[in-house]
Amino acid sequence: MMFSPFGMVSSGRGQPLKSYTLAEQQALASKTLRKVLAFLLGEYRFEARYADHPDDKISIDSGGVVLAPAELQAGVRYNVFWNYDGESGSDIAWKFRGDGGLPDSILTMEESMADDHTIGIPGSLLQMAASTWTQVFYDMMVNYEIYGSVVKPVEPRPQHDPEHEDYQPNNAPMVAEKWNSIFARVKADKYDVECMFVHSSQGCLAPAGTCPFKHTPRRDHLPSDGGMAACMPEGFEFMDPYQYFLMMDSD
Repeated sequence: MMFSPFGMVSSGRGQPLKSYTLAEQQALASKTLRKVLAFLLGEYRFEARYADHPDDKISIDSGGVVLAPAELQAGVRYNVFWNYDGESGSDIAWKFRGDGGLPDSILTMEESMADDHTIGIPGSLLQMAASTWTQVFYDMMVNYEIYGSVVKPVEPRPQHDPEHEDYQPNNAPMVAEKWNSIFARVKADKYDVECMFVHSSQGCLAPAGTCPFKHTPRRDHLPSDGGMAACMPEGFEFMDPYQYFLMMDSD
């Protein structure tokens, strides 16, 4: 790792990495936590757009039709608003994907987070809500509201049998086991969530013992969500990819 006037730079890729001051880290973490809580505590709304078109210009104050999560239709764009504890925000023209392929998208997200120097661990809830993966966060929240689970339960099919010639892993139960637990913990205790910077290449800048979020060493995470080599059984390299990430406690 090298340093430049533009922040941290990965020597392997030569690409600038975003670095923060302590005040910036604290502000972003606090802002993102309030966004997460807004959705977990129901302080949000989805509004229908006047037209599903990329050139459609719609004011965030237009007062569109408010829809319950169960009324959303896959493939349609909606405006998302949230307001909690003085923190308000919006995302315009979010495209609801429904539940199709969502477990696999979550797996892809976790792999990407693990490889990202600015995150450094799969499945960071705060990083998901604050990053380009926020689209996945909205899909998970809609399911959580409707089904009480981040992904819709999937009934086992013959293709889920590893011996089947057209084997397709059923990742839904594993995704639900991990993320439902994460959501429940932060809903019960807003600081029972991993710091969004502690595993990054920059690290959390808060003085030791002062960050309100969890600073759990990778090897000490619970088996349901995480840990590194210390948690890996012999021959783990042959495991299903998502089984590996279930053993890495993101939060």
